[in-house]
Amino acid sequence: LMSRQQEVKVYRHAGPIVLALVCHVALAGAEEASYATGRGSVLLAAMVSSSQISPSIRVFPVSSLGLGGGLGVSSRRYTATGQDSASTYSALSLEPKATFFFGGPRSRLLPYADGGVTLSVGAQQYGGSVENVSVGAGFRLGVGACALVGSSGAMMAELGYAYTAYSSKSGESQTYRSNT
Repeated sequence: LMSRQQEVKVYRHAGPIVLALVCHVALAGAEEASYATGRGSVLLAAMVSSSQISPSIRVFPVSSLGLGGGLGVSSRRYTATGQDSASTYSALSLEPKATFFFGGPRSRLLPYADGGVTLSVGAQQYGGSVENVSVGAGFRLGVGACALVGSSGAMMAELGYAYTAYSSKSGESQTYRSNT
């Protein structure tokens, strides 16, 4: 596993690389689309925080229906009660999803509903060695709105619910529920 400094470097450099790749795919697919959620459109999104990078893509095979998914890379450092040093939990997740947008070619605000499956692999590192590896599966449901900005931009806000059950190599199981 990577050290904290290496993780920060990866996060710092991964954003521009992912953005460049996403822009290339979007421009290639946008030539056929007549409006934001029309057949042939491509929607690219990304969420970046201090502990997570999550780019996603949706392709519209028919108007208003986006199919695609996201990739999540996260790393969280914490100190549990009674421990002398910090632990790091790093995870990689894949989320195939479907999104249905309500509204037509002239709409500037597009409400939507989406759902997907989450597959995740994570490792907990404590004191320089990997203590636990876990594999998780779950689902995610969300509703939101996409406000079109200019001719090719958008701002999105979403409320969601996620449920993931993890099983570790040591036989332990954990369940996580979150509102996003």
